[in-house]
Amino acid sequence: MKIQRVTLRDVAREAGVANVTVSNILNNSPLPYNAKTREHVQRVARRLGYRPNTIAQSMRNHHTRLVGMLVADVLGSHVSDIISSSEHALAQAGYQVLLCQSHGNLDSHEQLIQTLLQRNVDGLLIGVIHSSAHNRLYRQIHRLGAPLVLFDSALKGFKDRIPVVESDQLRLTEMAVDHLWERGHRQIRFFAPPLHLTAAEEQRRGFLEAMRRRGVSRPEEYIVPSGYSEESGAQAFDALKTAGKPFTALIAFAFCGYGILDRAKALKLKVPGDFALVTIGGGRESRRMGLIDVDQQPRRIGEKMAEILLELVQPKHQGGPASSLATRAGSVEWREKIAPILMVPTEC
Repeated sequence: MKIQRVTLRDVAREAGVANVTVSNILNNSPLPYNAKTREHVQRVARRLGYRPNTIAQSMRNHHTRLVGMLVADVLGSHVSDIISSSEHALAQAGYQVLLCQSHGNLDSHEQLIQTLLQRNVDGLLIGVIHSSAHNRLYRQIHRLGAPLVLFDSALKGFKDRIPVVESDQLRLTEMAVDHLWERGHRQIRFFAPPLHLTAAEEQRRGFLEAMRRRGVSRPEEYIVPSGYSEESGAQAFDALKTAGKPFTALIAFAFCGYGILDRAKALKLKVPGDFALVTIGGGRESRRMGLIDVDQQPRRIGEKMAEILLELVQPKHQGGPASSLATRAGSVEWREKIAPILMVPTEC
């Protein structure tokens, strides 16, 4: 959603004073403006909903040794392992992490980035929740030279090159299909999340390509629209059962898969007895449940994020030239793909 910002110039025009007057008053300048003028400018700013440009303000020439990190939420081992491994790597280099959660809300995501920048963080690690909604903000941060690393998904239609660290999205679903096919499954269905992330688009493509390689002529028919939550998994599973479509194996992202598992148990269906279930990114939780899991290697993702961010941040602190990585990140698309690992319990 595009947000129309009120500028300092808008406040000045509405208040009938000069831009510099508004700037000085709203920045608590010690210059001797009379109380009536100060009150008038502040009242107009509040009425118009003016917020200072924290991005520009955050680029002052000093360092806090703080790194801002923004995730959708901290549920599950995938995100928690990314956080802990990146936090550990940054701590080794003398940086602390300020962690925020947007809970998947687009407006909160943008507001929290502004908040982190207002704290003058030296760099940002941001989990992408939408591949196009915040491009204007990312572009502004990038062009101001703020060190920024994105993770878990790339951006769509974005010309400025920002480092991205993520799993090899195509391989996640290809690996799951290959494993199931080799074990005799032919009715394999993928519970596909919405396509607002490039990661979801690539995961879907990986599934379709893997099925085509196996001779399935219409693999699109094996896609089950779903989401990432347990509730979406349970609802999509009920819809699949109601439609009477056959299946011997299902592929779903972690919490979606757990929703499927709960519904299967409620229907007295056994996993893996009645059908196989492969989760993606379930990590320790899936392994504790005895499920097959395509591990996205979140600890490696976190370590690589920190490594790239430090290469972008430290030359600026040392007053030296930009690193070769920083130069590369500014001129070409930088996507660090981490190879997933298939984790199979012995009984599967």
